[in-house]
Amino acid sequence: MAEEARKEQTEQTDLPRVASSEFFFLLQRLDRLDEKLSREIAKLDEKLSREIARLDEKFSREIARLDEKFSREIADLRQEMNNNVNGLHVKIDNSARWVKGFIVGALGLMIAILGLVIRLQ
Repeated sequence: MAEEARKEQTEQTDLPRVASSEFFFLLQRLDRLDEKLSREIAKLDEKLSREIARLDEKFSREIARLDEKFSREIADLRQEMNNNVNGLHVKIDNSARWVKGFIVGALGLMIAILGLVIRLQ
């Protein structure tokens, strides 16, 4: 068995070197650069996430403010329309009373004139 182990060790030392020390140096350098790039990407991702959250909060507040403002303006317009409609109802009712009064007065005047005409005959 010792002979087989020695033979295997000899075969391994007889194999040519596949990679040089420069290759391993470059591989380690690439690994360090990859780690550095990954950290920078993580930092940027965190920064972008914070900025997105800040903008989302800002837009949400602005939307809520505009919603409240428009709701108030709509309520004010509804109230103004209701007041205008009520004012029109009052004017129409007053006009209707005036027309009724005019008709009653005109009928009374006609009856009076008719009564005079009948007496004069």
